[in-house]
This record gives sequence, C-alpha cells and structure tokens, in this order.
Amino acid sequence: MDFETTGLNHRIARPLSVGWVGIRKGGIVLSEAGYTRVRHRDAIPSEAIAIHRLVPEDVAEAPLVNVVGQRLSEALDGAILVAHGAHHERAMLRRCGIRWAKRDTIDTMRLAWSLDRLEGRAPERDYTLAKVARRHGLPVRRAHHAFGDALTAGAVLLALAVRLERLGRSRAIDLLKLGRP
Repeated sequence: MDFETTGLNHRIARPLSVGWVGIRKGGIVLSEAGYTRVRHRDAIPSEAIAIHRLVPEDVAEAPLVNVVGQRLSEALDGAILVAHGAHHERAMLRRCGIRWAKRDTIDTMRLAWSLDRLEGRAPERDYTLAKVARRHGLPVRRAHHAFGDALTAGAVLLALAVRLERLGRSRAIDLLKLGRP
C-alpha cells in the first residue's frame, strides 16, 4: 500500500491518493489491486503538487476520507500491511479511520536494512523505495504515484523475501519481525 499526501510530516499530512496491490503465494495479484484519490478541499502545498502532480481539482470531487477508509478496510481484511516507510502509511490509515497494529505490518525499508545487516553489509545511506528497488534489479513503476509505488513496494517485498529465504528467514513471522516499523 502507498499513500500520496500533502507532506512528509505524518502528524499533519493529509492523504491525497492511495494505491494497493494484493500479494499471495509469492506473486502480485492485480485482481486485488486498487487506486483512489481522496477528497481534499484545502490548499495543497506546492511541494506536494510538484512531487505527486495532484492539483486541487484532481481531489476536490474524490471520495471522502471515510469512504476511502471503508474501501481500504475491506481490502485489508485479514491481510498484513506492506509499505515502504510504513509509519507514514499507518498514520494515513488512521486519518481514514483505520487503526493498524505494527505487529501486522511489514516495512520494506526496514526489511531491506535488516537484510543488509544479516548479509554482513554496512547499512546504505539511502533506503528510498526507488533506490532499494534498483539495488535489487527491479523497475520503478510511476514513482510518487500511489499505485505505482504500491506495485514497486510489492515487488521489493518479493525480492527481499527471496534473498531472506536463502538465509532461512522467509516465513511470514520472519518478515514481520525483520520488517517491523
């Protein structure tokens, strides 16, 4: 899952769009994927517009945050949340009326850091989604678009899981522990 928001400070940022993909049995399931914008009527900071390319007109008539929350609640039913920089996504879920536990979350940024440590490598300086994806030979799909980033984060999770499997650490409980935000 990935949210595009009005800013990086999760304490004050508001969601502008959200994208998600399903992951089952080692693959991305596009039939369980979705994308929606989120209604926002206040001014959108120019920095956010420059990054996400969402202008006020794009989100003025989008579904209300509580409607988006209901949709996300259905999509997340029985799932483990996977996100890159998951603290931000968990904060946006709260804005949508959903409380999500850390224990049910895999942060692919943290998982990439944990893999580096387990393989004896010094931590990288940059664990952005694009950098982690490229380090593992993956394409970056529409950076800074909620669906593109959700798709990239899903692919990153699968690539990291393959590497962790070689270390005997690929069970869901291992991924949850190593990727805990």
